[in-house]
Amino acid sequence: ATRRTKTMAAAGFRCSICQQPATRDWLHEARAFEAGILPAVETDCGLHVIRIDRVPHNESITDGIRAAIHTAQFVVADLTMQRQGVYYEAGLAEGLGRIVIRTCRADHFDQLHFDTRQFLHLKWETPADLRTRLADHIRARVLLPAKL
Repeated sequence: ATRRTKTMAAAGFRCSICQQPATRDWLHEARAFEAGILPAVETDCGLHVIRIDRVPHNESITDGIRAAIHTAQFVVADLTMQRQGVYYEAGLAEGLGRIVIRTCRADHFDQLHFDTRQFLHLKWETPADLRTRLADHIRARVLLPAKL
């Protein structure tokens, strides 16, 4: 069996193709990915993260998302901003038997959907805080069990 080393990042990213306006929350999410998720996964844990809006493709973005989740070892789902697509991607990943690491910025934590509150969510304050918490969690939940 091939060991999956890819990670899929699901979050409320601003779609540059759709030319959505950059709001304060979108800018926070961009920083969360660039200074939190990306360095936690790649620099701190030595894995590869995929953000599908940065992958060239000809098919629909939804097909690309499903394919990335299917080949990922685990999915990081940041539920800040309560994006329905992120809930969908986390559920799909879980249904495929992938590890789902849920994160949420502290000021959005009380808005998490009722159905996901039963799961562990890494609550973070700043992108640096997200990086530390996420890297620690990946080491404990993904990397350490793979060595056992």
